[in-house]
Amino acid sequence: MSNDRPFTDQLNSGGSGSPQVGGTKKIQADAQVHHGTDVFGDEGALSVLSFEPGTFIADRYRIEGGSSRGGNAELYHCIDTETQEEVAVKLYRSRLPAHPDAVERLRGLVHPNIVAVHDVGTWGGWAYEVMELCLGGSLAGCLPLTEEELRRILPALVRALEFVHAAGIVHRDVKPSNILFRSLERDEPVLADFDISSLWEPADGSVRHTESAANWTIDYAAPELIDQGQIGPKTDFYALGITIAHALAGHSPFKGKVSAQVGVAHVSGAIPLKDELSPEFRDLIHGLTDYAPENRWGGAQVRAWLAGEIVRDDECRPWQRSSGRTVPYPGFPEAKMPQQLAAHLGSFDAETELYRTDDIARWIFDHFDAELARRIRALAEEFAQDRRLGLFKLQFLLDPTLPLLIGDQKVRSLSDLVRLLETEHDKTTRGVLAALFDGRLASWVDAAQPVTESGVLLAKLRDLRQRLTQEDPELSAFALLYTVDPRRPVTLSQDVAVASPGELPTALTGASSQVRAAFETLVVSGRLEEWLRASEFPDWETDVAFIAECRTRHSERPDLACFGVLCKFRPDLPFPFGPEQAVKPQELAAMIDRDERSRSRGIDLLREGWIRIWLAGTGRLTDPEAFDQLLDGSDLSWESRLEATLHLLDPELARPKAVAAPAALDLGGIPLGGRRTATIRIDNATRGHLAGEVHVARGGHSLSLDCKRFEGAGSRIRVSIDPTAVPVGAKQQGEIRITGNGGALGVPVSFRVSAPFTQMLRRSLAVGTLLAALLGLLRAILATIPEARGLRLDRWAGFGDLFDRVSDGRVPEAGWAVVIIGFFLIALLGGYGVYLLRGMGSDD
Repeated sequence: MSNDRPFTDQLNSGGSGSPQVGGTKKIQADAQVHHGTDVFGDEGALSVLSFEPGTFIADRYRIEGGSSRGGNAELYHCIDTETQEEVAVKLYRSRLPAHPDAVERLRGLVHPNIVAVHDVGTWGGWAYEVMELCLGGSLAGCLPLTEEELRRILPALVRALEFVHAAGIVHRDVKPSNILFRSLERDEPVLADFDISSLWEPADGSVRHTESAANWTIDYAAPELIDQGQIGPKTDFYALGITIAHALAGHSPFKGKVSAQVGVAHVSGAIPLKDELSPEFRDLIHGLTDYAPENRWGGAQVRAWLAGEIVRDDECRPWQRSSGRTVPYPGFPEAKMPQQLAAHLGSFDAETELYRTDDIARWIFDHFDAELARRIRALAEEFAQDRRLGLFKLQFLLDPTLPLLIGDQKVRSLSDLVRLLETEHDKTTRGVLAALFDGRLASWVDAAQPVTESGVLLAKLRDLRQRLTQEDPELSAFALLYTVDPRRPVTLSQDVAVASPGELPTALTGASSQVRAAFETLVVSGRLEEWLRASEFPDWETDVAFIAECRTRHSERPDLACFGVLCKFRPDLPFPFGPEQAVKPQELAAMIDRDERSRSRGIDLLREGWIRIWLAGTGRLTDPEAFDQLLDGSDLSWESRLEATLHLLDPELARPKAVAAPAALDLGGIPLGGRRTATIRIDNATRGHLAGEVHVARGGHSLSLDCKRFEGAGSRIRVSIDPTAVPVGAKQQGEIRITGNGGALGVPVSFRVSAPFTQMLRRSLAVGTLLAALLGLLRAILATIPEARGLRLDRWAGFGDLFDRVSDGRVPEAGWAVVIIGFFLIALLGGYGVYLLRGMGSDD
């Protein structure tokens, strides 16, 4: 018999909450006890009991071990001070057990497969029951069993039931947690926990009615109890059949189903059984859980089955299984149960009767289950745009045991679906994905699968349909596999698997190339994101967004994306810088700033994105957008970007300091209309890469620069001075402003505007020469004119007659003297006047 842990020191709680000791010194909760779906009635305690070790119950039973609390009783490990035997004392919170007469009758019965009741009574206003101490624990603590193991203990259980039935007692709560083992070898099962048992007189008939359905666990309740409140020996054999199904599966056949679904399964004879069950055991369970008590197997039939003989009913006829509750469906009378109707939906106009007449829901409501009818009515609205899918879901609502067909494969449970996806067969995978994307899979899950949080699973399936496509079947199949089985570890190799993303860095430390390649595929393909979505690890939404950003941002560098993922799940991951490892950002800054070679290596790492993803992945980069703007949206040189990054890594790192030579520019006098240039050298007085901007802070009309940005130490800035707009004699003050990562620095500039005498002379001579040439040309022209010859202009070359001619009013006869005098006057006045007007018109 399989065993998850030793039976000693276990408490086994009965269906009514009344426990039974399975240890010698210590009582603790049995981790393997059955958790039923629902219980009829109220198990509320009348009071809370708690007694310390050393307390005497009924002045005889000394409490040795701690108590374990059940629904209506507490169990204590005690010593009987009269016999010095270890016993189990059940102390009820009410003054009497649920059925004290049955317990009192059981006190006088002795059977090797019935727990011995030594004493019953009342103490301090509470009823108590003293039983033998079973060391082997409960059947619930060693599940699942193999069929061969169950064969070995089944005869003893049948004998126990036949014995109590012969004594006029119906147990009413047969289930794994109420079947104990007397010894550690677990070869001697005993039936226990009779506190809700009922008396039954064989002479009165096979069944009796009960007003008390309280404390029945519905998973094991026979149809006649649910329908009519009837009990009898066959009620216990029905529970034995469910117990066998439970023991073989390792859990209740109705695990995860609500009580309404369980009740329908009981009354319709649709007990879900695992596919691996042999035909022999399937027959055994079907016989013990037959809908009709009169046709249900009892002890004689089970013994015949164990002997391999033909099983006969109580009338000695070969046994045939009966149906559950049967009511012909008006639209198709051949179908008398929901399961039969599910099998014949194509034999009548099911679409009309589902979407228009409501006949199917009405039939279910009137004769079977109101909740099922409500769900069927909801199909008309849910699938108004896809009626075929609505009919598909209807068949599973009517018969949840029907398999989902994927090609030639039958899927009866989510475990089957997982196994199908694990095969990685292309045709099978395509079939599963087709069922996912056309909605059949979600309909089957909603209608037929007992999922604890079915709404969450259905929402995830809808999300898969919206986000993924059949064009990427590998990713879709992977996402579906982990959505259905979210606790499934991710396998990187035959020997390496991780159960959570936090295990990835450790798994990849010193890993083989095969493991690293598998991890890279996991990241690049998007599977890692799907795993996180499906498993919903803490902060999974943030992690998924980060990984998706890594994958798309570094699509050409998968190694970089993988490094970012590792940083995300191991924030203390050191940064590899050559043979060294930088644990802290300050350490990395120091390594990069060591020399020119290391700075060049740092620029490469920064340009490729390693530094950025390390900072972002480990959570040290609080504003990734600003850093991205520095790296990608800036016209700075990579030397300048590296310098800014170093200060981000280490805010205490010394910054560059700009110094200018000369510290001030005094250019003296500059003639009006002249230009002068000067050079400012910018150097770095400390470490790092100096960069910044230069602009004219004052004197903007006269000063100009040949560049506005500078990079590196020793940069030269040429300053040009143009005093054109400044009055002659004015003294001008300006400033060149230097700003950047080396701070702010001002370089004063001063100069004075002087009169341009040399230029005036040159310009006067030029103007005079031009005018003289014009006048000479005029004289030559006049000399060629006959009428002008009478004026004898060709003889007016001397100054002797000039004033006489002028005083006599003969100005035109002045001759060459006029030309010479006009030349000098025009040259002098014209040249000076030009500069005088320019100087007077200045705004400065």
